[in-house]
Amino acid sequence: MARCAPWILVFALALGCSESESTDTPCEGEQCTDPMMPTPDVDASIPDAAAPEPDAGAGVASLSPERFEFTYVAPGDQQEQTVALTNSGDAPLVLRELAGAFSTEYRLHWQHGRPALPLAEQEVGISDGENSFPETIEVMPGALVLFTLVYSPTEDGVRGGSFALTADRDIRMSIEHSDDRPEFLAIPNPVEFGEVAVGERKLEFLKLTNVGSAIATLEEVSISGNEAFEISIEGRDPQVDSQVLQNPDRDLQPGVGIDKEVDILIRFQPEDEMPAEAEVRIVSNAVNGEIIVPVSGNAGPPPPK
Repeated sequence: MARCAPWILVFALALGCSESESTDTPCEGEQCTDPMMPTPDVDASIPDAAAPEPDAGAGVASLSPERFEFTYVAPGDQQEQTVALTNSGDAPLVLRELAGAFSTEYRLHWQHGRPALPLAEQEVGISDGENSFPETIEVMPGALVLFTLVYSPTEDGVRGGSFALTADRDIRMSIEHSDDRPEFLAIPNPVEFGEVAVGERKLEFLKLTNVGSAIATLEEVSISGNEAFEISIEGRDPQVDSQVLQNPDRDLQPGVGIDKEVDILIRFQPEDEMPAEAEVRIVSNAVNGEIIVPVSGNAGPPPPK
């Protein structure tokens, strides 16, 4: 029977040597584990990599309209078009890298919120080719920024281009033009009341129709001449209350739409038996920018009592 050498007996027993085992016999299985070498502990309580936090929200830019669209503008005149950028998201939206690619015939203004302020009270973003925008503009959720582009054409100017910025995405607002123009037709022309008795009142309508190919803007409707004549639109004197000219065709949109009509009520109430004459003056951005409509009436004797 094999025995462990006496002088290594203690050491051999520590290694698991038995009387029936040779000191040259290799250990197998679990006996190969060195008891002097501790195995690393595995803590099952250590979690996996932390899951990403839920999205805290983001700002989202919405444009209305999506471009600057100009109708016909004659050299020497100017026209304004506005684009509203609204943050329809649920976190602040930061606008940056605001830049324009257009000629010096354009001037860009901006402001926070509505209503639109007079241009002189808005911030200047780009004028004469110089960019004055701040590096960033912050728009809170539900808030908006108005960008107003002013176009002042010259005879040999260059039109078109774009305005771009970066928000939640790259945004480009193109500048588009149309040579379509409004044109007004006034009927009847002239307006004749005929004979009206002194002290009596007679009404006639002057119908103004936009027969052109673009929305028309009325700038002035007035009457001059004999004081026996008066005018009104929707019950208001346009010479006193010019706001009535903003939406005179009652379609809830600014200006006079294509094929839309405006009724100008003319009242004639003579105070004596002298013939009466006057002129209705209509000024607009139409091809026929100024229309003069003669108005006349003859006063007869007052009706018998």
